[in-house]
Amino acid sequence: MTKINSSTLIIINPKAGNGAAGRKRNEIETLANKFFCEHQTLLTNRPGQAADYARRAIEAGVRKLICVGGDGTLNEVVNGLLSVKVEKNRRPKLGYLPLGTGSDLARTTEITGNIEKGLRNIANNEGKWIDVGNATFVDHDGKKTSRYFINVLSFALGGEIAGRVNRSSKVMGGFLSFLWPTLTALFSFNKPLISIKIDNKADQKIICWHAAIANGQYHGGGMRIAPDAKVDDGRLRITVVGDLSLPEVLLNLPNLYNGNIYAIKKVYKFSGKKIVAESEDNVLLDLDGEQVGRLPVSVEILPLALWMIY
Repeated sequence: MTKINSSTLIIINPKAGNGAAGRKRNEIETLANKFFCEHQTLLTNRPGQAADYARRAIEAGVRKLICVGGDGTLNEVVNGLLSVKVEKNRRPKLGYLPLGTGSDLARTTEITGNIEKGLRNIANNEGKWIDVGNATFVDHDGKKTSRYFINVLSFALGGEIAGRVNRSSKVMGGFLSFLWPTLTALFSFNKPLISIKIDNKADQKIICWHAAIANGQYHGGGMRIAPDAKVDDGRLRITVVGDLSLPEVLLNLPNLYNGNIYAIKKVYKFSGKKIVAESEDNVLLDLDGEQVGRLPVSVEILPLALWMIY
């Protein structure tokens, strides 16, 4: 096991962005030498390893942790950092180089994908505390489990699309890698009846195509599912795309990308700190781009839980 022995740790998922992150390793390390007095680079080679590295980073006293990859890699790092029960100011400050297929959180926070500019910002900027979501759901083995998310948890069509995207090549880039599975899924998807309770108020039952519980504004390679979401206001935005006809969905697809989603009839907007969603149907979950399980799910916001540099 490689010992972590630097105050700045770079975690690279070499498979992120269809291998783009791995191909840029030498450039990242060369530029890191320019901006940091010392640093150490670790590559992941299996699922869950980024989370393991993040946990070990806390134990080793790392002060800055730089995640290189996409939303899935960032989610692993966040789960690793928050799984260690320490005072939050003892966790490393989190930097991010978005080199994945979707990299949707970077759109909300305006984190650059330019490596040199990104490393310079991480070296020079202090950043701020941001919120994190915590979700409890049923995993694929039928067991109750919990995971943190930093961007968006979605279900119904979003859970179906996440599985299709992760089973396919992402060589087309973020937009097309998500758009094509979205279009193909639309023609075979059966809309479930969802029961949603927000902040312990009365249940709302909605037949829906898609529902998102959002900390960030974007998911699915640029779909602006929650245009007014903020990562540091202590609240989650809930967007539910209701019982539209298929022609209505296809006609309104541009509004899913241009920020006008709430102008669509039968799209519902909510906000809250705790959300519970259930269904008698088998409804799949997508958490920061990974298909992790199914409903029921209980989600709560952890205000200002993590320090991120942006």
